[in-house]
Amino acid sequence: MKNLIIVISAFAIPITIIKTANAQSLLQIAIENAAKSEKESTAGQNLDAALEALKAAIVKPPDHMCVDPIPAEEKLKEFDETLQKFSELLDLVSEGSELGKLMDECYNRSNEHLDLFKNKSTDKSLTQSQREVYKKQVIRCESKVEQINAKKIEIKKAINEISNAKKELEVAKLEFIDALSVDDLEWQNKCLEKLKSSRELLDKIISWLHSIDDRPNPSRPSF
Repeated sequence: MKNLIIVISAFAIPITIIKTANAQSLLQIAIENAAKSEKESTAGQNLDAALEALKAAIVKPPDHMCVDPIPAEEKLKEFDETLQKFSELLDLVSEGSELGKLMDECYNRSNEHLDLFKNKSTDKSLTQSQREVYKKQVIRCESKVEQINAKKIEIKKAINEISNAKKELEVAKLEFIDALSVDDLEWQNKCLEKLKSSRELLDKIISWLHSIDDRPNPSRPSF
């Protein structure tokens, strides 16, 4: 499977403004680009591995989750583990994460390319054929900027959904503790149903994050 960050970084076309390029400068650019690609590849592999670990850790509660014989301590442990997974997922995809920073960097760089090529497409000092080449690049860059922006928007929406789901589960955990104190089994079961749906939500979001690099303009399923 493609790495999310690798695909996003592929949108970033190296800007080369060299009128009289020489072998040394071209070699330096190649070295810098190779180093950048290696960094992004490593970041992508790290994120992918973290998502795989999270997904593997999400074991859906069994159908008998709400049956009374299961110790209350085990049920509370399920709440804590699921809340921890929500926190880990937020750390992976938040704006301040490695992924968030790299997406912003690629988005800004792609916009720089777009502005550059727009200027060159109307530069009268260039020949008509040269301007036509840049006009084609303008269309390509516009598409890439749109794709990156679509991913950024959808991930931000997913972050909000994760945050809201985490808060709701925190409330459900507190209610579960109260339900235990009064031995209200029906109330306990409602809280455990919330736990089950929260874990299913986690699984869906992680699967979606794995797959958004395969579609130019991803849209989230109904979580």
